[in-house]
Amino acid sequence: MIMKKSSIITLAALIISLILISSSSAQDTLLISYQGRLTDDGGNPITGPQAMTFTIYDGAGASKWTESHPAVQVSEGLFNVILGSQSALPDSVFTGEDRYLGITVSGDPEISPRTLFTSTSSAAVAKKVAGDITTGEGEMILRSSTGADSAIVFSANGTAHLMKINWSIPPDDIRPGLELGSDANSNFMRVNWAIPPDDQVPAFEVLSDAINEKIEMRLGMPPDDQMPEVGFRVDQTVTAFNMNSPTGGLNPDFQIQASATSGTSMYFFDDVRKKMGVEPSPFNEGFGLKLYDPTQVSETELIAMSGFYGDSIMARFQMFHPLASTPSASQIDLITTETNSSFKLGNISTEAGTSGIIMNASDNSASIALGCGPGAPNSVITISTDATEARVGIGTDSPSALLTVGDDLTTFSSNILTVGDADISHAPGISFGQNADNRGWMAYDNDGDYVYLGTKENGTFYNWAFTFKEGQCGIGTNAPNYDLDVRGTIGNNTTLYHSDKRWKQDIRDLDGSLDKVMKLQGVQYKWRQNEYPEMNFPDGEQIGLIAQDVEQIIPEVVNESTDGYKSLDYAKLVSVLIESIKEQQEQIDRQQDHIEALSKRVDELEGMEISSK
Repeated sequence: MIMKKSSIITLAALIISLILISSSSAQDTLLISYQGRLTDDGGNPITGPQAMTFTIYDGAGASKWTESHPAVQVSEGLFNVILGSQSALPDSVFTGEDRYLGITVSGDPEISPRTLFTSTSSAAVAKKVAGDITTGEGEMILRSSTGADSAIVFSANGTAHLMKINWSIPPDDIRPGLELGSDANSNFMRVNWAIPPDDQVPAFEVLSDAINEKIEMRLGMPPDDQMPEVGFRVDQTVTAFNMNSPTGGLNPDFQIQASATSGTSMYFFDDVRKKMGVEPSPFNEGFGLKLYDPTQVSETELIAMSGFYGDSIMARFQMFHPLASTPSASQIDLITTETNSSFKLGNISTEAGTSGIIMNASDNSASIALGCGPGAPNSVITISTDATEARVGIGTDSPSALLTVGDDLTTFSSNILTVGDADISHAPGISFGQNADNRGWMAYDNDGDYVYLGTKENGTFYNWAFTFKEGQCGIGTNAPNYDLDVRGTIGNNTTLYHSDKRWKQDIRDLDGSLDKVMKLQGVQYKWRQNEYPEMNFPDGEQIGLIAQDVEQIIPEVVNESTDGYKSLDYAKLVSVLIESIKEQQEQIDRQQDHIEALSKRVDELEGMEISSK
């Protein structure tokens, strides 16, 4: 059937509306609902499916879009089609200029005239924004009605969403004045300072970050880059508040921070992020106040005060020197606890207490120590007291006697008065001399429990010149076995022994002395010097008696020491020898008397013989 152009009769209330219908794809599709009435040449309405082609033209007659519908259902002349349902209808077809719809039915020539697209009453202002709104895939831009570049931008894709309100004052580029955005990991809002000639600078910013688990908010004062700033930050472990000065850069000049691990703290900073102020931390267990040196490159404490409320109540005051070789070592350190107080004063080259003054006080004791040098114990003076006594130490930081000077005297390398302590490995006493290699001492051996005198001559030790132990005296030995035990040679002009009769009782004559002497056996021998070096035996051939042999004959002159070795009292043998000589002399006298008697008898016999002749 051939139909003429007039065979299409539009409805009196032709409706063309823009309908956004959700499609199966991720994007929305632009669709136009078109309704009309189709008649033949006689004005009779047509019924039945009809092939129709729809084309949109601009005012110059250029085709912008076309679409074919092979079987449009027509009922008594009425039909309805959805333009864009067969071929995508981009919104770029409509730019705000006039657009015309051309219709071809069942291969006939296009019906004339073409239909002008008009708006419904609810879209009366749509044409007014034509050219001011630009859309694209996931994007819409609203521009100034004056044609300026200032715009509101909406953008969305598979990973992020953004809204920006831009400022554009010629001849400058567009700068965002307000930004709202979000993606899979964060959300943000910025109010920017974007007035030329300055660059874009956030005046207000809020940011949430899911990856770093934090929320931040900052306030700034443009147009300067080095702007004052107020900032807040919250994450899983720290809540912080920052403030900047106009010349402080973007680093904070003031900060309050609450940490899950270190408590709450407050800082002042200079323009290169060095601490220079107070630091109360942590509030949950105590309080600290620190002052830093602003002239140093690194953070250098000058004064620190703290109070701690944990297992032990403590207050502390410290002062530091910025030029100290160990900056963390306080030069003044005052500590007070629930049971103890201490004060340390050091120099700038080492830790306080090893060079300076240390004072301690508790409920039961107090002490003062003066040191000179990093930890040398022989350069310390210590005064301490407890509930029982006061003690002074020189060269030791823990005196255990009323006066403790130095350490082990046998190794003390000084020419000063030296008194040791009661440590079992030390020898308390007095040391004196010329220098470290030439000196003498008198000391008490804590381990061996004896007093001894010793010397060091040209670097060689002679420890036991005299030893006193348990009422016995040793010369050349630290273990005397007798009242006087001499290990070596005795040289003297006169030796005296106590022998006054008034000291003696039960006095008896010696009997059988000659017989005993006759049984003694003198011997010649040499000492075993290598086996018994502590005995100081002399060199060369010796003569004497064997103590074990003499003990069988005259036990009174033999002595056995605690170590089992035997000695002879040769002086006591004099009495035996004297008596043996006397006994021998008596024998001689008797024999002489007998000889004289025999001689007289001989003379008498000889006289009788002569007279008989």
